[in-house]
Amino acid sequence: MEFLVAFPIMLMFFLCLTQLGLIYTANLSVEHAATRAARAAVVILPDNPDRYDGQDMHHINPEVYEASSFPGGLGTILEVITALTGDTSDRMSVIRRAAWIPLIPISPSTQAITREFTVANSLDSGVAKVAASAVYSSASTAVTFYAEPNSTEMIWDFEPRQEITTRVTHLYYCSVPLARMVICKSLADAEADEPVRAELSQTSGRILSLWSGRFLALRAESTMPNQGASYAW
Repeated sequence: MEFLVAFPIMLMFFLCLTQLGLIYTANLSVEHAATRAARAAVVILPDNPDRYDGQDMHHINPEVYEASSFPGGLGTILEVITALTGDTSDRMSVIRRAAWIPLIPISPSTQAITREFTVANSLDSGVAKVAASAVYSSASTAVTFYAEPNSTEMIWDFEPRQEITTRVTHLYYCSVPLARMVICKSLADAEADEPVRAELSQTSGRILSLWSGRFLALRAESTMPNQGASYAW
């Protein structure tokens, strides 16, 4: 009887401790991703327009941040369609790539998302599993820009030598059974703050909400001076 009373409590404690440890590791990864994105942004934004199909220097297309006004699953589907088909900038694609590549190790595989857990696929680290994690990482990572740290007002036009705060928002997928129900949230709750929703609206990872997953919106930012010169190419 003592075992039956104590075991569920100790099991839940162990599972929650495991999930918290994974979240702590994910936070460190997101901080690193923010630094990489900031370093990429301050170099790419003033780069030669000829390398980006003639796109203007020091400019990001604001349409990639527009959130849908429709609630629930319909809004999710519309935002995913916008993210996949919108007029995103080449500069933005390169900056986002610098952010999501470091987050591949903390991203789930297909088996984790579909809950097909077995000992074999848990130990598998083949190319297919890495590729699935890369797809999730690229689809669930957003990069946004601000004039100062902790700001909620995004900016899309920049000045040479301007201090730019680059923020990375990652939709972290919680995978530890039972513990994720206590520590993590549904997507609607994870993006309850309007700034988080606006940041995540540029990603196609929101489609995972239709599978009733549990998530945390992890955010980190880094501030660096724009490396742009005052002359035009």
